[in-house]
Amino acid sequence: MRHIQIILIVLLSYSISSCTKKQDSTSDFIPPLKIEITNTLKEDAGITKTISKTEESINEFSDNIELIALERKKLLDKGNGDSSSPKRIEEIKLMLSFYSNNTQLQNTVEDFDKYISELSSNYDITKEQLIELNLISSEFKHRIDLLELKYPDFYKY
Repeated sequence: MRHIQIILIVLLSYSISSCTKKQDSTSDFIPPLKIEITNTLKEDAGITKTISKTEESINEFSDNIELIALERKKLLDKGNGDSSSPKRIEEIKLMLSFYSNNTQLQNTVEDFDKYISELSSNYDITKEQLIELNLISSEFKHRIDLLELKYPDFYKY
C-alpha cells in the first residue's frame, strides 16, 4: 500500500511539474485574485498574514488547474480519435493532478473559514472584522465557482 502511495505521489509531482511551465496560452486564464485588506483588518498582523497566504495559495492552485486543463486540451486535440494506452495514461495523470490541485484549493478555503470561526468563537475579532473576513471568504469561494464554470468537463465527474 505504501508503495502505491509513493508511485501516485511521484506521478502527481511529475504531472504538476510538467504542467506548471508557463505557456503563451495563459492569457485567457482567470486573473489572479487580489484581496484588498482594509485598515480594520490590517490592525491584526495575524489576520493580514493569513489572508495573504491564502490568497497566494488560491492563485497558485488556480493557475495549476488552468495549466492542467490547457495540457489536457492539447492532448485531446493532438490525438483526435486516438484512444491508445499512452494517451489514456497521460489523460489520467492530468485528471489526477487536476483533482489534487482542486482538492487543495478547496481545503485552503475551508481552512480559512475555520480560521474565521476560531477567531469569532474566541472573541478575538470585532464585528466589523468578522464581516470583512466573511466577504473575503466569499471572494475565495467565488474563485472556485469561476473555475467550475470555465471547466465544467472536469467538474462533472
